[in-house]
Amino acid sequence: MKKIFYFAFTMLAVASFLLSTIPTSTQAASFSDGLSAFNEEDYETAFKIWKSVAKKGNPKAQFRLATMYRKGIGIPKNHKKAIRWFLLAAKQEKSGIPEPFRAQMNLGYYYLRGESVEKNKTTALKWFLSASKGFTHYRFRRGERRSAREIVKLKQNMSEEEISNAERFLFDWKENYKKSTKEKRRKENTLKKALEDKRRKDTALKKALEDKRRKDTALKKTLEDKRRKDTALKKALEDKRRKDTARKKALDAIYKGKTPQKNKKPNSIFPNKPKKTEYFFWAGYQSKELECDECDESWEIKIKYSKDGKNYKADVIFIPGYPETGSGPCEGKVFANGNLEKTVCELENAKERMLGGSVTRLELFNTGGGNSGGAVWIDKNLLKIKKQNIVTAQKKQHPKKPATILKKVQKEKNTQIKKKNQTH
Repeated sequence: MKKIFYFAFTMLAVASFLLSTIPTSTQAASFSDGLSAFNEEDYETAFKIWKSVAKKGNPKAQFRLATMYRKGIGIPKNHKKAIRWFLLAAKQEKSGIPEPFRAQMNLGYYYLRGESVEKNKTTALKWFLSASKGFTHYRFRRGERRSAREIVKLKQNMSEEEISNAERFLFDWKENYKKSTKEKRRKENTLKKALEDKRRKDTALKKALEDKRRKDTALKKTLEDKRRKDTALKKALEDKRRKDTARKKALDAIYKGKTPQKNKKPNSIFPNKPKKTEYFFWAGYQSKELECDECDESWEIKIKYSKDGKNYKADVIFIPGYPETGSGPCEGKVFANGNLEKTVCELENAKERMLGGSVTRLELFNTGGGNSGGAVWIDKNLLKIKKQNIVTAQKKQHPKKPATILKKVQKEKNTQIKKKNQTH
């Protein structure tokens, strides 16, 4: 359990360190925002920005935050917090900027003066020597001159033993920092390798699960095919059993001298009653653009009926040229007597209208009541179709008699007329 906890803690620490050391544009922008707020004397905003950036490991923000604590700019003075932030900035010597070495100079002054720490010239010289080497390495001339001046001034009041101790302390601090850095890097590499192994294992597990899912799908499909074949076989056996039963029954009837009758399955409850099929002459009909017969305005309608004749869909078009323009669809039912269900048309840029009437005589109404200025459309083509259907129906009800029968009937009529004339 302890190993797992240590592994998780180390992983989180390394991840936070890696994120803090990556120079991103957001981090740079945040420090610049803090600097702008500081220059505008908005110290509260600058403190908040630099503190959030300093926690991410930015040495510039750490140095600026420590300076604000040391001088009490916008916040109360706090030398202990200043020393803590100076120490964090001083450790980042490889960042290539002067702030870590300026932080070392400030630490040297703290130990030289004994502010919030025990006065120690050896420790102060250690920090001055470290800052001088950094300024010289990165060629920060101003810091190099300042550190050299402080070193010369401090060495005048120190013995050779104290100076050598300071140099030894500096060497030990550098070596310990290198060792800690190497150890940290080694742990980071170990953690990175462990994470890579875990990722590789997860990938292999994912692949294995995918293969299992694919095999399960194939097995399921095989079982489904088997079930379908079993059902088909069961049905075939049932049909064979039924045929065998019918054959056996027929043979028994023949043996007993009877002829078997086939069982006729009625089509419905009333087998002798023919099914009534509804037919509407407007079914499947689609009109062209119908012009309004009784309109004060320019309206046009196109209407289409469903194949079974029980629904309709119309497009109402108001031709531009009037202050109110618009168009839109209307959908509704058609009753058996040919009347249309009144439905509201969704017209754009126009008042609501309601379509109604019948299949041969379309009417457009206002939704508030009354029709829309006498808006009526007569579908002449559909009227012709209606007449043709009526004639066809009459012919079916009263079919024509053959010519021979007609002649015979006419002859009988003529005979009766002659007899009447003779009696008169």
